[in-house]
Amino acid sequence: MTPEQAFAEMVAQGDIATDKLAECASRWPNKVFVHYGEDGVQLTFAQFADMTDRFAGGLLAAGVKPGDAVSVLTRNSLVSALAMFGIWRAGCLFAPINFNFKGPQLSYQLADTKPSALVTDPSFLEILTEVADACPPRLVIHTPKPGDHDHTGAAFPPAFNNAALLDFGTLCAHETKAPPVSPGPFDLANICYTSGTTGPSKGVLQNFRWINQYTFFLRAFASEDDVIYCDLPLYHVGGAFALLQLPENFSVQRKLCRDPGCFRNERLSWPVCKILIFNNLRIKRPYSLPLAAQIAAALKMGGCFNWHCLLHLRKMEGSHCLERLQADVLFIA
Repeated sequence: MTPEQAFAEMVAQGDIATDKLAECASRWPNKVFVHYGEDGVQLTFAQFADMTDRFAGGLLAAGVKPGDAVSVLTRNSLVSALAMFGIWRAGCLFAPINFNFKGPQLSYQLADTKPSALVTDPSFLEILTEVADACPPRLVIHTPKPGDHDHTGAAFPPAFNNAALLDFGTLCAHETKAPPVSPGPFDLANICYTSGTTGPSKGVLQNFRWINQYTFFLRAFASEDDVIYCDLPLYHVGGAFALLQLPENFSVQRKLCRDPGCFRNERLSWPVCKILIFNNLRIKRPYSLPLAAQIAAALKMGGCFNWHCLLHLRKMEGSHCLERLQADVLFIA
């Protein structure tokens, strides 16, 4: 395949993530799209699309306008996934925030993004109080219920810095769905911030074509029978786009779970090609020939490897032994 043919194939597959989700919801309405391992929640394509359509309608009814940025600050990957697609459906820009940020870092990103709304949860109440002046005029609050893995009993007060407080669950069940939107491939979809290695993080503007090309190579290894396992945070492009935008192109079920133990303890009851994405993979021993052989085998099966990470692996020790991952395709990001 020539570069020109590859480009034509990429474009033919479609640029707009929300359009691909709608297609899957129409073709496979009852097929599970998301399995959130932390709470054992499963959503089909149709359920996920319905919730994000209604969430978008709720945002618009609350005064958020198409073209606005909406920030997301939460450790709950399911909330992040629903919010991301809902934000796109409203015609807005998804602006995830590193949930480790606080103080000046958090204040800087909020002031730089100037979001119309912020999706968050009560675990961030204290750090948001410290930067209240930088917070947007609307806060969409996900309050975990008793029995949820992230339930602590904490809650936002009835008032917070004159912001309108909206309930995340209520928006996902809003009576009115967002009207259709027709973004083009070069319309902006995201504002993602760099790591800020040499200075303040930079907000990178990404359009829908960028998401398409970012996932095009990965889609070559997926089929509609695959299960994609994700333990990357959804403020990271690898977690949000490589793993969330990938599945709805092929009707792939995906598993959202931050704890690698959730995967090891669960036996999948159908044949899948397990694609494991590990961030800062730790091994029990320094880099050696057996590890190189494992990586080579993964590459031969179609995996990709970040050689920068290989240098890190030489120095790292920890609890995860590569031999027990048993991945059909290994990505190390």
